[in-house]
Amino acid sequence: MTINEICKTLAEGDDYIITSHEAPDGDAIGAEIVLHSILKYLKKRVFILNSDPIENKYRYMDTDNAVDHVAPDAPLPLDPEKMTLIVVDTEPGNIGHLSRRLNSDTTRKVYVFDHHDYDKSLPFDGFFDSNASSTCEILHQVQQHFKIPYFQPLTEAMFSGIVYDTGSFIYPKTTARTFAIAHDLVLNGARPNFVYSNLYESKTTESLRLRTMVGKSMELVFNNHVAYQYMDRETLIQSGAKYEESQEIVNIPLQCSDVRVSIFVKEDKDGRTRCSIRTKNEIDCLPLASRFGGGGHPTAAGFKLTRPVEEVKAEVLDFFAPFFT
Repeated sequence: MTINEICKTLAEGDDYIITSHEAPDGDAIGAEIVLHSILKYLKKRVFILNSDPIENKYRYMDTDNAVDHVAPDAPLPLDPEKMTLIVVDTEPGNIGHLSRRLNSDTTRKVYVFDHHDYDKSLPFDGFFDSNASSTCEILHQVQQHFKIPYFQPLTEAMFSGIVYDTGSFIYPKTTARTFAIAHDLVLNGARPNFVYSNLYESKTTESLRLRTMVGKSMELVFNNHVAYQYMDRETLIQSGAKYEESQEIVNIPLQCSDVRVSIFVKEDKDGRTRCSIRTKNEIDCLPLASRFGGGGHPTAAGFKLTRPVEEVKAEVLDFFAPFFT
């Protein structure tokens, strides 16, 4: 769909549910709040509902307490049958346990706003821009289409999502357009220091303990070019940290000039395991993630494990071996 087509669809509808991926990050939460603000401005009935709770460090964006979540065995706080589902920053099959109750069979229609790369043709409707730095950058086009003014919490949430998904304006998809949008957001009330402090300087003591414990598991292979870290559920429980607080651990090894690939396999308290991968320069990890049914970007991707950890580890390392041998 074009931006005109998706905006026409939004204008014609009345009732919306917004959701995003499991353990929603800065861009996911920011995008949910931005879209919620846009639809509320358009006088729509709209709810944000996730499979997982919002992490404390993102609560500063949610000044209206709009972001809600539901436990797997809890009833939905709304009737989805006559509502349109909008998935942001991921695809409909990656919204956690809610995918069983919020999908094309249980809602009126499903649309997606996403900036991730897909190896296959898109099986769902929506607006996609794989060149955008973030989903929040995509939603800037929606705001501009409707000529909606900057206001809080839209302004700071959009800026936060862009800051988070660009790694503070350093990742490859950061463009002149990204800076231009950020410039307008700051001119209209976004506070860079406030956002940075909340995103990167508000970690709990437990999260620091978790980083230290996971760091002990690090293996450096292929002449120190690939770092592998593993977090089992016992480590997570012993640290006292929440699973969401492990998200950024995968980025730490890339601070070393020798390391070009960082692999982080992490298990939550329920035993579900995911693999996150980050790479530098020309190394594309998206084909690997797609092989396991995951997705993401060429330099940042991930997938869920359905096979034993050691078996997956061996296959992942085999994938990267040709880059360094």
